[in-house]
Amino acid sequence: VPLGAWLRGELREWGEALIEPDMLKRDGYLNVDLVTKMWKEHQQGVADWHFQLWNILIFQNWLRSQNSGS
Repeated sequence: VPLGAWLRGELREWGEALIEPDMLKRDGYLNVDLVTKMWKEHQQGVADWHFQLWNILIFQNWLRSQNSGS
């Protein structure tokens, strides 16, 4: 599964919406600076953080579903 490429392509907007810095700060679970750095490095091709980012994104997606009452 080319997850790293998908996070730079088809899933980029979805991912960016889930790790928007103000949202991460408000949630208070994750290190905003570190997540933002990892996302930028991954997008620029400097590092391949797709394993870590995928876990963060799935957590954030789950958190959104809990907060929306679904």
